[in-house]
Amino acid sequence: MAKTIVQKNISRGPYLGTAQQGPVTVNPRPDGTVAGSEYAALGSITFWVTGGDTLSGTDFQFIAENGDTLTFTPKKITNIKNMAGTVTIAGQTYAADNWEVGDMGGIPCGAAIAIGSGNVLITLSAA
Repeated sequence: MAKTIVQKNISRGPYLGTAQQGPVTVNPRPDGTVAGSEYAALGSITFWVTGGDTLSGTDFQFIAENGDTLTFTPKKITNIKNMAGTVTIAGQTYAADNWEVGDMGGIPCGAAIAIGSGNVLITLSAA
């Protein structure tokens, strides 16, 4: 079981709050946020998954250079490239091929995406 990010095209989206508990004890930035704030991440991510795994939770959290957390919430699967055999992704089976499902609007997905054993590139979109 292995999963590796092979492409990440994300940008800072809406402010989700601060990770800091209790009263703010540091000087806020000009926009009113503090270091360690959490933002939505917009864009897309491509994972290479081998041997089966589940994409969820911290797989979708990234730390920005300034210390903020960017949280990517997948909304759609936009591409599946199955290298060999068949693979089950989110309950659906795909033969070996390049499935451009984004051409048809993508496949809605939840925050956890189960990928059966195989050798797969999967692209997820936050929009």
